[in-house]
Amino acid sequence: MSFKIASGEIVALAGESGSGKSSIAYAVGRLLSPDVQIQGEICFSGENILAATPAQMNGIRRSRLAFIFQDPSTSLNPLMTIGSQLRMAGIESGLHSECLNMVNLKDTGRILSSYPHELSGGMKQRLMIAAAVAKKPELIIADEPTASLDATVGDGVMKELRALSLKNRCAMLLITHDLKLAQKFADRILFMRAGELVGDSDTHSESGSQYIRQLKKASVLNQQPKTRIETADA
Repeated sequence: MSFKIASGEIVALAGESGSGKSSIAYAVGRLLSPDVQIQGEICFSGENILAATPAQMNGIRRSRLAFIFQDPSTSLNPLMTIGSQLRMAGIESGLHSECLNMVNLKDTGRILSSYPHELSGGMKQRLMIAAAVAKKPELIIADEPTASLDATVGDGVMKELRALSLKNRCAMLLITHDLKLAQKFADRILFMRAGELVGDSDTHSESGSQYIRQLKKASVLNQQPKTRIETADA
């Protein structure tokens, strides 16, 4: 498997459940279990991060990589206020209001003194976006960032994420099963099947043609296909 993401480019990685999308995202961030063996190279700004020490990798994640996960609650400490958690993320107190305003969160004083359970899912996901973008990373890895939100809120969250990414010239790897979302917000779509790339939004291999057409059809219908999409094992 081989692909590149340019500075300021948003690339979506799409495919059915179990195709390996999230595994790729976690591999790029070196978040897979140490028992998992990765062959080849993962180059980040010319550096092979597979050769980085744990301390070096922590430094990369802290300042140059940002992650937005499917469920924002898993990234928030339920026993700490939002303001305290932003400080722990390295965002200075004086920048907290500006950080929240970036994602159209008003009443910043109340939000900063709130605990995660006191905020809606959409507000928490906007907070995750704000925290990710505030440190101006070189790459954002967003794994199904709108899956836990309703369509209207999810669309608004993605608009804000795309606008901030473009403003900061930040590359983004967007993991999604939603082709409508990918087509609307990504510059390019890569299709995965059984752990392999089978094509992109412009060209794809003959072996992946039917699979990609089925994914697109399922997306248009906004439902799972009546017959299971054939995987590489079929």
